Amino acid sequence: VIGSPARKEQFFKRSDLRNEILDAITSGDSILVSAPRRVGKTSILLDLVDDPDPDVFTVYIDSEAIENPEDFFQLILKEILNGDRIEGFGKFSKSVKDSFSKWSNRLAGISIGGFGLDIRQGEKISYYDKLIDFLSEINLESKRIAILVDEFPITVEHIHHKHGIDGVRHFLNQNRTLRQNPAFQQKVKFIYCGSIGLFTVVKRLNATDRINDLREIKIGALRKRDAEIFVTDLLFGKTGMVPEIVIIDYILHKIEWWIPFYFQLMVKELSDLIVYDR
Repeated sequence: VIGSPARKEQFFKRSDLRNEILDAITSGDSILVSAPRRVGKTSILLDLVDDPDPDVFTVYIDSEAIENPEDFFQLILKEILNGDRIEGFGKFSKSVKDSFSKWSNRLAGISIGGFGLDIRQGEKISYYDKLIDFLSEINLESKRIAILVDEFPITVEHIHHKHGIDGVRHFLNQNRTLRQNPAFQQKVKFIYCGSIGLFTVVKRLNATDRINDLREIKIGALRKRDAEIFVTDLLFGKTGMVPEIVIIDYILHKIEWWIPFYFQLMVKELSDLIVYDR
């Protein structure tokens, strides 16, 4: 897969990064995932959704298009209470599932499993307050919810553009409050990432104190052994041939920065040449 996130059987497992993220969650940290473009941040996050840890209910949201804080918190609640996601996780007891179901029925205007409820005319809902209420009341029986927020820095920039400096600082404070509330420490963790750096965006707002509690995990290049396996698998999948180690070493030498995207481009070019030659 080139361009789109790789998922399930198409995803090359990076157990070192997965274990580091899960260790941070179980240690009580919320996380900032940092990496340049094309390194595979989204694929790594989606692997936690597709192949969840039995004690971590992972919820993925792409917040790139969001311009209003309330829409952000509404989306989080909607995805947490998504019936298909809950069933796909499959690790909650009936009691916990019943609690999720009751909460979904209390929240007007949120579609759960295809069923929607109408907001009564004139009623205004604060989804931030509802999220706090939900987290305060829910008993997850020692499991945690990990909310994976993709493109969060872009969301911060959108909210700054639309609501000004006070509005975006308030939004960052709301997120920090959710992360720091002692009642939620064993229930929910946030993982933020994006194609631009969150620290860079927040520094321009003089608001770095709003994110200084995050544990930063940097995603770098593949380790040498993983790079060798990755290229071998790619070439075999594209050509049906197992390459000699000298070829693998040559590719690694030429690429230098061992990220999946660069290997994918090279292997695609090689496979195209082989097909053309035949």
